[in-house]
Amino acid sequence: MKILYFTATGNSLYVAKSLGGECYSIPKLLKEGQFEFEDEKIGIIFPTYNLGVPKIVEEFLNKANLKSKYIFGIATYGAFSGAVSTHLFEIGKRNGIEFSYINEIIMVDNNLAAFDIRKQIEKEADKKIEENLAKLIKDIEIGTRYIKKHTVL
Repeated sequence: MKILYFTATGNSLYVAKSLGGECYSIPKLLKEGQFEFEDEKIGIIFPTYNLGVPKIVEEFLNKANLKSKYIFGIATYGAFSGAVSTHLFEIGKRNGIEFSYINEIIMVDNNLAAFDIRKQIEKEADKKIEENLAKLIKDIEIGTRYIKKHTVL
């Protein structure tokens, strides 16, 4: 399994490493011009930015050639996920990437400009991060097919 990830503060890297497999940094892949990947399973892990997919991840997916029977995406978020799953699905569709699984996981919100990190860490237990992560890992291990849907709101 290959995991392609973008992380800014470590939440997405934590998820990527928890999934196992070979981990590759999307910024490094862009810099090196490496866009070809083939494996039984390929994952894209990234934080939600402005309620959607970060531009750097979209830029990578616009150039990527991913060959796999099971491609999955997981977005991390701290307060609101927005329509990130729908956004990722649309980027994939536009680029010939057929996602089998797209989901989200709430993490400690570490937007330091908007939140007091100490208060966010205190709320960590309420977010059930490890429990939710275990479910994502199981879904991917057994090849669950699921695309998170968002309402119009």
